[in-house]
Amino acid sequence: MLLFNIREQLSPATRKVATYEKDTVALEFLFSGYRTGCEHTETFEIYRRILIVGVLPLIFEGDRQRGMLGMFFAVISIIVWRETQPFENSFNNGLVVCAQYVILLTFGAAVAIVTGGCSSATDEGDWADSTLFGVLLVVCNL
Repeated sequence: MLLFNIREQLSPATRKVATYEKDTVALEFLFSGYRTGCEHTETFEIYRRILIVGVLPLIFEGDRQRGMLGMFFAVISIIVWRETQPFENSFNNGLVVCAQYVILLTFGAAVAIVTGGCSSATDEGDWADSTLFGVLLVVCNL
């Protein structure tokens, strides 16, 4: 709503040369890092977060289906971020794609845990495999 009120000042044609009003300067952090014309990707990011954090836990009763749908959302996010490369700084573009791969690996790990893909035949092996798998998952998400 805040950006809607100042939308005329955010025109891609005038953004680089505009002298912003006082209200716009306070909100500049929301759009300053994006390339001109790529400000819409912030909306995609907000909807992605709502889907993964708010909607995904409520859709299915089974954890396997949630994990698979989370992997699907992560793949879509990887494609969108990689193809649009919305940030002016190329390091930020690489970082956001890398973060999406981490989310994909995390949901993949969740599916592996739920389906038993990380366990072996013996009880002692189950403990060792699941502990190693958990440590690798934590390290991946650091």
